[in-house]
Amino acid sequence: MAYDPDRHDRQSIRLPEYDYRLPGAYFVTTCTADRRCLFGTVENGRMRLNDYGRVAAEEWQRTESVRDRVVVDTFIVMPNHTHGVIVITDPRMIIRPTGHRLYLTMISGIRMAGASPMNPYHDKNPD
Repeated sequence: MAYDPDRHDRQSIRLPEYDYRLPGAYFVTTCTADRRCLFGTVENGRMRLNDYGRVAAEEWQRTESVRDRVVVDTFIVMPNHTHGVIVITDPRMIIRPTGHRLYLTMISGIRMAGASPMNPYHDKNPD
């Protein structure tokens, strides 16, 4: 289906003045053309990936090895779309996994208390 501005009135949720190249955690959604179920099916409440779905998942995992300053976090493939959290890092930060979360730490040794892709406001208690 071609884009039709009279039918497709979805509003962008992007902040108009924000530079999305800045370090931070970003929630990303991708959709298949015409919302076709290309990545697999849901059976008994579980996603069963087909070959295309496996390629989508593999490419997500490969992202941080082919791009500088990018770390991938949680990700899911659905029949006609994907959701994931991608972290654009500052060159002065290192990423270290701790359990189910990634924590950003300044290389200079100054710890950003509780900073994680799921906790961008740096709360002292990330849980």
